[in-house]
Amino acid sequence: QDFSSTIHQITPQILVINFKRFSNFGKKLNTFVEIPLEININQYCMEKGNYVYEVFAGAVHSGSSNFGHYVAYTKRGIKWFYFSDTHAKPTFFINLSRQGLTSFFIEGNWNK
Repeated sequence: QDFSSTIHQITPQILVINFKRFSNFGKKLNTFVEIPLEININQYCMEKGNYVYEVFAGAVHSGSSNFGHYVAYTKRGIKWFYFSDTHAKPTFFINLSRQGLTSFFIEGNWNK
């Protein structure tokens, strides 16, 4: 597993985290990634504060590197929604800790 970290002077309000889901040879990587609903990044910040991000969206890929489909899950207020090619519908909370998660979006709650 490859991990990297960076110390930040400025923390953006919204972060997008992307995962490498395909190898250099085109093989799909199905590594399970656990995503908590809140992410505390204080240890990566130079400025002291309470920097906690909340997950509000995620993109999931199913299929292979040659064929597949993306869907998205987003949160508005306390409700979650599912989006596919031609439709959207309310859904229950989706656990984004799953195989196929390609990216997720988090928003800082310190400026709200």
